[in-house]
Amino acid sequence: MFGISTLPRFHIQILSSISRFTQVNLFLMNPCMEYWGDISSDWEIKRATDKGQMKLFEAEELHLGRDFFDLIHEFDCEDMEFFKDSGQDSLLTCIQSDILKLRERSGDPGEKTAVPDGDMSIQIHSCHIPMRG
Repeated sequence: MFGISTLPRFHIQILSSISRFTQVNLFLMNPCMEYWGDISSDWEIKRATDKGQMKLFEAEELHLGRDFFDLIHEFDCEDMEFFKDSGQDSLLTCIQSDILKLRERSGDPGEKTAVPDGDMSIQIHSCHIPMRG
């Protein structure tokens, strides 16, 4: 199966059952080579805090998870990873490398990253409204 971004638990259970009789391959798109199941967005943390779920945990200990990859890893399967670092030769490859390695560039909030002259790796060609250009 190619390009699946999510499946319900029931379908994963069916595939697991089928795999006892024949080989089942899932080719999943994962942008990061590091485990990112414990990362919570600011919105998820706020939602959990608002619902009172944070009473037992500190913010750093709150792990809401990335459900699909966590679900896949619940089943007995062979994991084969094929990640390739694109380097840091341009702004685009720097961003790709940061995502791959789950790395956040340090710096002051609001600090802009200098882009070398001639780096055309990221371009905007069309905008929905003039203000976005």
